[in-house]
Amino acid sequence: KAVTKDSTLSFFNRTDQAQRRSERHCQRSLSSRGASLQQLLWRSQRLHQKGGVIASEIMLPPHAPEIYLVRATLWNAVENCEKHPKAQLAYSFDIAMQNELTLEENMELARKFVQEQFVTKGMIADLAFHSPEKEDGGIPNPHFHVMTTMRPLNPVGTWGQKQRREYLLDEDGNRIRDKNGDYMFNAVHTTDWHEPETLEHWREQWAAAVNTKFEEKGLDVRIDH
Repeated sequence: KAVTKDSTLSFFNRTDQAQRRSERHCQRSLSSRGASLQQLLWRSQRLHQKGGVIASEIMLPPHAPEIYLVRATLWNAVENCEKHPKAQLAYSFDIAMQNELTLEENMELARKFVQEQFVTKGMIADLAFHSPEKEDGGIPNPHFHVMTTMRPLNPVGTWGQKQRREYLLDEDGNRIRDKNGDYMFNAVHTTDWHEPETLEHWREQWAAAVNTKFEEKGLDVRIDH
């Protein structure tokens, strides 16, 4: 029977950009424009310059402009396409790599996961791989960070909408106005990336990818999600 590893060694978290949550909890990461571009660039720079950085890169959908391979250009563009002062700008993920796998195997697994689950959906992903030095007697903690865009990219390389308006209609199919004469509508998300079920799906897919690799290597260990 395969041994299931402690969940603290296999965390998959979506955390707040401005104030990092506990790594033992799974939460949605949103950065408000209050911290906005400075916050995004600060976090990106911190992730890519902190000790133990192995590699960093940006992964683009095939239709994304290559100028977004430059970090500052990417996050400036993300900022500039938002108009609301409290617009949400990015998701951020912290995902553990596995000590049973080699560094090369971990990085290959991470890139494949990010490509399949994020980039193919239209996200741009900003990655940083870390392997910090462990304290005496401590457990190694290799992991990778991912910051992704919230707006999907259109096939022509322009930014898509995060939400669309769904107008309320009367029984005759006419738009309904409120007391001020404005049409009433609901804001409907254009993707399901914000949904708790989607986050759970990503966690399941990461666990499945890692466990498949364990099985390929004949390792009698598994992680859960």
